[in-house]
Amino acid sequence: MTLSTRTTATATAPHALDDEQVEEELLRVDPATLVVGANVRLDPRLRKTYVDNVRQRGVLEPVIAYLDDNGRLVVLRGQRRTLAAVQAQRPWVRVMVVPKPDEADRLTDQVTRTITGNPSPSLSV
Repeated sequence: MTLSTRTTATATAPHALDDEQVEEELLRVDPATLVVGANVRLDPRLRKTYVDNVRQRGVLEPVIAYLDDNGRLVVLRGQRRTLAAVQAQRPWVRVMVVPKPDEADRLTDQVTRTITGNPSPSLSV
């Protein structure tokens, strides 16, 4: 893993605790080393054109991941980007490392994002 940037963001939401700090890291990581965690999208269905685009241009938006208890990066957002980068044999992707989320929050966020943002053919509203 190669460190590209390290940022510290202060939570400013009205419900946030005073002086709450969230530390994030932006890394360059071999996509084959990422762990694609449990995902509500059971079948990511990567189209050939999507993989070809990733092969030519790389992954344009960072994958969001957290470090698990064993020090592995687990993908929170970016399952399809990660899998396409592996298929396209990209040497690295940018990964924003964030704090490990609560499991209930992770699932709720994933379902909402999948249905409203980029639904799988197997999911319907």
